[in-house]
Amino acid sequence: MEGGYGGDRVCNEWCKSAIFVQSTAQKGAPRMSKKKTRRETATTSSFDQARDELFSHILRCQVLEALPEHQKEWFDDTMQYIGERYEDLAEEQVQQLRQLGERFCQPVVARNSAPAAASVN
Repeated sequence: MEGGYGGDRVCNEWCKSAIFVQSTAQKGAPRMSKKKTRRETATTSSFDQARDELFSHILRCQVLEALPEHQKEWFDDTMQYIGERYEDLAEEQVQQLRQLGERFCQPVVARNSAPAAASVN
């Protein structure tokens, strides 16, 4: 019964190949992976670029350490420069940038180190 359908050899050969195919499909076969999409970088607006440039100038020019009257003078000159450099910004946006920059230069408000204990009566 070597070559017949009921023979052990045929059955074993078929079973071995079926097991081999099944095990390689589970372990060694490459799986279909999700397509990797490219991340599109968002184009930054002129306002964002001007804001980043303003903060960079504040740090580079050490405006944080300057006296308030010198800060005002510096902001007057710098905001004129920013307005000329970024022509597409509206006057309102330039004023918003100035407000952001002035807030950035304000000293940090220290919080109380220990919260007030609540009294329970």
